[in-house]
Amino acid sequence: QRNRGFRWCETCQVVRPPRASHCRDCDNCVMTFDHHCPFVNNCIGQRNYCYFSSFLVSAMCLGIAVVVGFVMWASHRGDGTDDTRTSRNIWVYVNYVVLVGAGLALLGVICLSLFHTYLATCGLTTREALTRRVNDRGRTLCA
Repeated sequence: QRNRGFRWCETCQVVRPPRASHCRDCDNCVMTFDHHCPFVNNCIGQRNYCYFSSFLVSAMCLGIAVVVGFVMWASHRGDGTDDTRTSRNIWVYVNYVVLVGAGLALLGVICLSLFHTYLATCGLTTREALTRRVNDRGRTLCA
C-alpha cells in the first residue's frame, strides 16, 4: 500500500489515502488537503473546496459592491452641499483612506481567487503547489 501512496498517520492512528494530510490546527486527517483557512476557521479539502470557492466569489462581489457604492456615495457627497470647507476636506481624506483600504482588500481577494482557479484547473492543491511535491494529480476542470 505504501507504493500506492497510502501512509500511516501517527496522530489519528489511521491509514491515510494519497493526497490526504493531517491538519495540526483541526487535529484530524483531511482528504485531498488543500490548506487550513483562517478566515473560515476550517480545513479546505475534498468535501468543501467548492464552498470555499463560493466564499471567494461572494467576498469578491462584496468587495466590488463596497468600492462601487463608496465611489457613488463620494461622488454625490461632493456636489457642494456641505456647509463648511473644512468638513468637506475631512470627508475627502476619509473617502480616500476607506477607498484605498477596500481596494487593497479587493485586490487580495481577486489574486487569491485567480490562484485557486489556476490550482483547480491544474488539479493541484495549495500544499502541493507550495511544496512542489505532487504524488498524484487529481481531476481538473479541463479534463
